Amino acid sequence: MKVFLSGDVYILVLEVGEKVLDSLKKFAKENDFCGFMIGIGALKDPVIAYFDKEEKEYKHIELKGDYELTSLLGNIGRLENGEIVPHVHVTLGNNEGKILGGHLIEGEVGVTVEIFLTKTKCFIRKKDNIFNLNLIMDEA
Repeated sequence: MKVFLSGDVYILVLEVGEKVLDSLKKFAKENDFCGFMIGIGALKDPVIAYFDKEEKEYKHIELKGDYELTSLLGNIGRLENGEIVPHVHVTLGNNEGKILGGHLIEGEVGVTVEIFLTKTKCFIRKKDNIFNLNLIMDEA
């Protein structure tokens, strides 16, 4: 992982084989970071998910092969215990130009991933009573 600071924006460049979420957690820890992000790149064998409101759980979709990361959007906050929580959604293009998307569960860099991050005040995620999800509830 390469990290550059350009004005107020951090630029992360992830390399082949790196895990996106692990890299984001490492970056956030090393830079005391909370904020939002956008990115592009390519992923290999990603796992995405959608949230089933009835069952109150994420349903995983395991994808095999190489995918263009046409969009990565998300944020990084904290749980009350200080644990770093990246919340990332992606759209992925397959070899037929079809788009798939969802919540990123796991993603290995296939070629490169370029993420631009802007720092904000830290926010806290807490379990909500309706969906049992860690939602943004407070500012740290």
